[in-house]
Amino acid sequence: MNLQIRPTHTVAHPAPIPSMWKRRTVIIVAAYHRFSRLRGASIDMRLFPVRLYDHFRISLYRHDETIVPWQVELPSQVNAKASFLKSIKPNSKEYKVLRDDKIWLPFREALERTVMSHNLLPMILPPFEINPNTNEFVIDPLSGERIPYEPEDQGLDKIQRTWFLKVLVDVCQTPVAKKIVNQNRDSMDTHKVWHELCVHYQNSMSSKMRSQELL
Repeated sequence: MNLQIRPTHTVAHPAPIPSMWKRRTVIIVAAYHRFSRLRGASIDMRLFPVRLYDHFRISLYRHDETIVPWQVELPSQVNAKASFLKSIKPNSKEYKVLRDDKIWLPFREALERTVMSHNLLPMILPPFEINPNTNEFVIDPLSGERIPYEPEDQGLDKIQRTWFLKVLVDVCQTPVAKKIVNQNRDSMDTHKVWHELCVHYQNSMSSKMRSQELL
C-alpha cells in the first residue's frame, strides 16, 4: 500500500497510484502465495483463472491477515504438526487387521473407533465435498464434476496422511484391499483409499451376506 512511482527525467512529479490499484495488487500477491502454497510450487499469475481469482477476492481474502510467503509454513501448521508428533506415534498394533473379506463390518467399526480416539477422523472423510443438507457430493456447475475435498491445514493433512497410509498398508491384508492401497501409494490419498474400500465392500456379496447374518 506504500507503493510509489519513482520520478524520472521526463516526469519529475508523477501522480500518486490510486488506492484501488494498490489494493488490487495486494490481493493478487495474496492470491499468488495462497494458491502456490496449495500447489506446492510457484504459479504464473498471468495464466491464473479469472473466475478463481474473483472467488478468492470476494470470499477468501482477508485484508487484516498478514501475507505469508508460500514457501514458509504458517504458524498454525507448525504448532499443529508439533502437537501431532507429540500425541500420535505410529503404532499399527492398535488397529484391527483385515485378513478376510467376511470381517469387513467389524473391521470398519473398529478402525473408525480407533481413528476417532486418535483424533484422525479427517483421514477417512470422503475425498469430495459433501452438501451438509443433502449429504450428497457437491457438483461443480461449470465442469459437472465432483469438487475435491480441501483440508483446512495442508501441512498437517500431509503429515497425517503419510502416517495413516502406513497403518492402512499394515492392516489391509486382503487382495482387494492391498490393491486399492497400492494404487494410491504415490498420492498418499487416504481419503480415496477409505472411500474405495467402503464402496467395494458395501457392494460386495460377502458383505451383504455378513450383514444378514448379523441381523
